[in-house]
Amino acid sequence: MKKLLAIIPKHLSGGVVQSQMLTPLRLLSQNVEFEESSFEQPRRCVRNGRKLFQIFRHCNSPTVIYTRSQFDFIHLFLLKFLTRKSDLELWYDCRGLAMIEMSHKRKGIFTLILFYFLDIIIFKNADYVTTVSNKNKLYIKNFRCYDDVLVIPSCTINRNNASYSSKLKERMHDTKLCVAYVGGTSSWQNFEEICKIAASIKKSNSISFKIYSTDKVDKNVISSFGLSDVVEIRSLKASEIMDALEEVDIGIIVRHKELINQFASPIKVSEYVAASVIPLIVGLENDQTELLINAGFDCVYETVSEACSVFEKDNLNNLISKSVELDVIKHKFHYETNIPAIKRLINV
Repeated sequence: MKKLLAIIPKHLSGGVVQSQMLTPLRLLSQNVEFEESSFEQPRRCVRNGRKLFQIFRHCNSPTVIYTRSQFDFIHLFLLKFLTRKSDLELWYDCRGLAMIEMSHKRKGIFTLILFYFLDIIIFKNADYVTTVSNKNKLYIKNFRCYDDVLVIPSCTINRNNASYSSKLKERMHDTKLCVAYVGGTSSWQNFEEICKIAASIKKSNSISFKIYSTDKVDKNVISSFGLSDVVEIRSLKASEIMDALEEVDIGIIVRHKELINQFASPIKVSEYVAASVIPLIVGLENDQTELLINAGFDCVYETVSEACSVFEKDNLNNLISKSVELDVIKHKFHYETNIPAIKRLINV
């Protein structure tokens, strides 16, 4: 049986590491080890190279090495080539396309060319490739000889939360709706727009507004939208989010309608659906939203203004009653549904 070795980039937040790496990899294999990498920091390149070389030397049995860092992969690929270890296989988990991200950040042409050639090296030489969306897959297939790229969306573990159907009666008769936002307050997460949507819901509904964030929340923004009297702010660990969502009726996520978001797979959407929270989504046009719409539940809006204009009481009641459609696809947002496909791919 193959051993699974995961290289964890040191610069990632604890929540990302826990939800997107440690949780699924432990579900995948009991024979898994984790090593921390600092290769994203250039000054530690030599030290990290020595560390990876020591790892290679001690891999005496068939091993699949997992990484999601481009630079770690290049380093690992060179070491595999130099050491001639044929029983080591490299698994690259593509969470986002560097070319798209660099273009979004308006990097120079030299940077774009560099990352394009990194993509060529990685996707041609990885033994296994997984990614988070079908649009990513279409791009990656340009560089591979085989149609073997596996799409695994950002998911959460199955905690056997109550179904949408079982929550329907309670929600239809609730005198107060619990509206929530899970996430940070960076500019790309559009915290002000989220507050604007919550305020529009408040105009025609009695609500409580819960914010679960480890970032510092600007209370002046909350006050400017008239939400101070209904807001509750809590800083939660990633492992506590799903339990907190048990009491939530509606979850909000807002993104700008940009190319980069068509390739993304935000964990927030999966957390909301997995916890039977009704998602209100603005600006996203990806695999997740397509899945929701195809299930007969259109909770996706082009702009914040459009979303605010339809959040009247009748519309919300209609949305709540239609949410039962999501019970059919809820399992697709669980890692347990996707793990068998990964096991078949890498044979661990």
